[in-house]
Parts: sequence; structure tokens; C-alpha cells
Amino acid sequence: MPSPGVSVASSTASNWLRMISIDLTHLAVTGCSFAGKIALFAGAFDERIALTIAQESGGGGAAAWRVSETLGNVETLGRTSHVWFIENMFKFSNAVGRLPHDHHELMAMIAPRALLCLGNPDYTWLADESGYVSCRAAHEVWKAFGIPERFGFSIAGGHGHCQLPDFQHPEVEAFVDAFLLGEPNVVTDITIHPYDHVDYQRWFEWWGTGEPNFSEPNLADVEFVWLEAECATVGSDWNVVDSGQASNGKYVTVRAGTQSLSAAPAGNQGLLSMPFSIQKTGNFTIFARMNCPTADDDSFWVKMDNGGFEMHNGLGTSGWEWKRLTNVTLSAGDHTLTIGYREDGAQLDKISISNYPYAPQGMGGEAPNCDVSSRVRPR
Repeated sequence: MPSPGVSVASSTASNWLRMISIDLTHLAVTGCSFAGKIALFAGAFDERIALTIAQESGGGGAAAWRVSETLGNVETLGRTSHVWFIENMFKFSNAVGRLPHDHHELMAMIAPRALLCLGNPDYTWLADESGYVSCRAAHEVWKAFGIPERFGFSIAGGHGHCQLPDFQHPEVEAFVDAFLLGEPNVVTDITIHPYDHVDYQRWFEWWGTGEPNFSEPNLADVEFVWLEAECATVGSDWNVVDSGQASNGKYVTVRAGTQSLSAAPAGNQGLLSMPFSIQKTGNFTIFARMNCPTADDDSFWVKMDNGGFEMHNGLGTSGWEWKRLTNVTLSAGDHTLTIGYREDGAQLDKISISNYPYAPQGMGGEAPNCDVSSRVRPR
């Protein structure tokens, strides 16, 4: 009989592992993408695992749900697969801040054992900026135990999804040598990332105070640009609609029955073009005040300057709300934001572009007025 507290299944598995001469003190688990999520959960809940290597695990893996909510078109709690997680968790899809846990805590459950997280920022959906913040937060736990070298992360692009590039081999080999093979004097102080501009500390600098509040940016450094959608150069596929619930009394929406699901609409008639200028260089967040009541009318195509269009889907709202579209790094000077329709029914009122990371409230700030009729392109 197994000893008290040990299940028959786990006892049988351990005996089987011993029979085939596996060293139970030097077990490792690894996986990529969905399997990267599985690897993290396995490392967190199975204390026999000495080393966990989670590669490109995305939302529900290394990325923190709370941080991902601030990043635009990434794998958020509301967008991840319902097959992978317990259905009750999705009750928090529109209230992620109320979720009673997050994934820096999942990673921290692996301590004091070893963990290496690998990321690939070329794949926006993976939310590696969120994974970076989560890693920084989790690392504080290993530091508190006095073993910071037992946790590391390497977030680097230039390779395919789940294809470990040659330049990440040294990080993996170092963790294997140190925590599986027991080799001495191996350097595992690995914190490789492209996110020097990210203020990760604001997410957890309140720890120990009992007051979970974010530090506010220095208001002297904050810049806002407000744009009314109807004040754009409006393509002829769009209608400008009068509404007392909209800022400036108007919003825009594409003509009923007009969609462009697989790519941004071809031709200027499907686009809104919004030139603007900023005074500062840095990371800017783009929010849009919109009304997208169902999953069949909740998406747009968005691009900045001469970049490519990105699809922003899953923007469902309850009435008029500010929704985060994307984050971009901009230099001081002139820029152009271009928005194309994807699904009819989505209503767009106003745009906020700011280096302040939080959503505006109400109608937002004042935007320049315009003569709407002079800006609508002819059919």
C-alpha cells in the first residue's frame, strides 16, 4: 500500500521511473506554446521536477493576464481558448483586475526549484512584454529566497515559433548543466529582453505596503492627443452619424453589409486617415471610444504611418467604452493613424493617443472641431 497522503497513481509512477533507472532528483519538463503552458503548470504542481523550461508560452503561460489587458491585440483572458482553462475563469474576462491570481504566482510556485522562460517578441499574440513583466515579478520570489540564479528568462526574436535558435542554446545549456547535471560554476544569471522602455516595477512596487496601487507617471511627462473619428479624412464607405451619446455629437460606422474580414479594405474609400503630431518620443498607447455590442461587429484594421495593418478583433463593449487598440513606440513629430473597417456594426467615436498607459474616462479630452462635410471622400 502507498504511504498516507500518496495516491496510488503517483506511487505507481514513481516506482515505474525507478525501475527504468531515472534519477528522480534530476527530472526536467519543457514545452513550447500550449505545451509551454503545460510545462509551467507541471513544474508548479509537481515538486519532483528540478528544472522547468517554458518556451513561448503566451497567455495562460508566463504572461500575466492583467498586464496583457494593457497591450492591445495579444492573447488576453477574453481571447484565449476555452478548451485550455476551466470555464469559471472566463467569468473574469471583462474584469481581469478582479481575478484572484495571476501567472507570476504560477511561476513562483516553482521556487526554490529552477525555471527558465524563453520568449519570442516577433509573435505579438504571445504578449511577451506581459511575460517580461510577469518574469520580473516572479523573480522577486527567488531573490527573497536568496537564490536569484535559479530563475532566468531569455526573450529574443529572429526565429520561428517554437524553433529554438542557436543563440538561445547557451541559456538552455547553462540551466541544464547547473540544475540537471549539477555542474559547478555555471553562470545562470540570465535576463535577456528587448523591453528597456517598460516600467515593470510599477506593477509590484506596492508589495508589502498592503495598498495595491500603481504609481502614477509624472504628469509633466504625460502627453495626450485626442482625435474625433468624424474629423478624420473619412472614406466613402463610412457614414457619419449624429448621436447625443458621442463626443462632439457624432460617430462613424461603415455602411451596413460592408465587411473586409481577411485583410484591410483596398482603396481609400474604406479608410479613416488621422494625421497628428506629438512632442515627446516614447511608448504610446492608443485607445478608442467605441460601441461594439456583439462578436459580429467588434473589429477594425489599424496601422500607424507606413506600417502594415493589424487586425484588432474581440473589442466587444457594453455600450460606449474606451478599448485599448495597441501600443506603439513613436518619435516626436508628425504621424498618421489609419483605421479600416472589418465588420459592419462597429461604431467608432474618438481616439486617444498618449504615453499615459491607462484608459481615458467619460468623453475624454477636447479634440479639434472640423467641418465634417469637407472631409468625406466622394464615392
